[in-house]
Amino acid sequence: MTTTPEDSKSLAERLKHWDQAYKKSSVPPYPSQFAVFVCDYLSANQNIVEFGCGSGRDSIFFAWQGYKVVGLDGSGAAIDICHREAARTLAETAEFRRLLVEESWDEKQLDQLSSHILGSLDPARATMVYARFFLHILTAMEQKKFLDLLMRLSDPGMMYAFEFRTHRDQGQSKIAQPHYRRFIDPIEFIQDIKARGFKVDYFIESFGMAKYKTEDAHVARVVFHADDIPTQKS
Repeated sequence: MTTTPEDSKSLAERLKHWDQAYKKSSVPPYPSQFAVFVCDYLSANQNIVEFGCGSGRDSIFFAWQGYKVVGLDGSGAAIDICHREAARTLAETAEFRRLLVEESWDEKQLDQLSSHILGSLDPARATMVYARFFLHILTAMEQKKFLDLLMRLSDPGMMYAFEFRTHRDQGQSKIAQPHYRRFIDPIEFIQDIKARGFKVDYFIESFGMAKYKTEDAHVARVVFHADDIPTQKS
């Protein structure tokens, strides 16, 4: 996993940065390329839990398709934008909450968070956990806690779809302001989730999948599912 000079910043500093960034940004009126791609994996009746929902562009897109959506983000400013956009666009099946991935989560907190998230879902629907450009804004330890949480959320057949910047993207030019980014080796990530009992359905890494103006990020897409997830706490 490749890091950046931003690694030395505290969680509070990173949160302040994201709050300021979202207050200055506009909400794109269209979904990401990844959200459209993921639709091929969705059934007609589906829950979607989006981690790192940002300004809500993909969560609201999924809600427009009739899915039950729970959008989660650590930035309070982002969640405020999501609430406004959901009301403005009549995205009635989307709800948004602030959730901050913390290195200090203990077993009890992980169990409580899992129960809280699952309690918002329709038990009659299958669930997909969706995260675009979220993993690479976490520290390595935050990622571990996040995957610990996923193991508690998992039921057989639950699907996961992640897109993130890879280690090959570190040297590419960036248009957006300098965010914290931990450039991830996708093979290491796949080995990690397989070791936890997840099964990979789809994997690709390439340019051309997350273009923004003149920026062409090198990203990985991984779709996987829960199968025989260990019942013991990790």
